[in-house]
Amino acid sequence: MREQVVATNFDYVFILSSLNWDFNVTRIMRYLTQARQSGGQPVVILTKADLVEDYNLPLAEVTQSIPDVPVHAICSHTGLGLNELDPYLMPGKTVVFLGMSGVGKSSLLNELIEQDVMKVQAIREVDSRGRHTTTHRQLFILPSGTMVIDTPGMRELGLLDADEGIRASFTDVEDWPG
Repeated sequence: MREQVVATNFDYVFILSSLNWDFNVTRIMRYLTQARQSGGQPVVILTKADLVEDYNLPLAEVTQSIPDVPVHAICSHTGLGLNELDPYLMPGKTVVFLGMSGVGKSSLLNELIEQDVMKVQAIREVDSRGRHTTTHRQLFILPSGTMVIDTPGMRELGLLDADEGIRASFTDVEDWPG
C-alpha cells in the first residue's frame, strides 16, 4: 500500500460521518487521530441527521468519546445545523473534508457553495455505503471566502507517522503504566 497525502495547509479538518446504520465512533477516532497529526483543528460533522429518529444519542456518544473536539449534527438537504458551521467558514480560512464514501461530503459542499458543483449519488441501500462518486481532490471558494478542499471517500485510513495524533487522541492509554 502506498502512502497518499490528502491535503496540506488547512485550518480545519471536517471529519464527516453519516448517521445511517454505518455510523461508527471508532472510525471517527481513527480520522481524528490523523487530523490531530495534521495540525488542523478537527471538527466532527455528523451528516444525514434526517435519517435517524433522534440524532442526540449518537451526538452524545461522540461528544463523550472526544470531549475536546466540536461535534455538530447536520442535514445538507434540510439545512438542519448548517448555521453551526458558520464560525469555521470565515474568509481566508481553509477547510478539508474527510470521510468515507457516501457520508455527504459533496452534498455538504454543494449546500455551502449554494450550487451543484459536485456530482452526488444515493448510497447503496444494502449496506449504506457510498459509491466513490468523487474521484479527485478539488479546492472550492465558498461565498463567505472560505476555501474548501473536497476529497474522495476513503476505503481505509492508515496511521503513518501519527505519534502526536495518537498521543492527543488516546491520553488514557498514554498515561497507563506499562
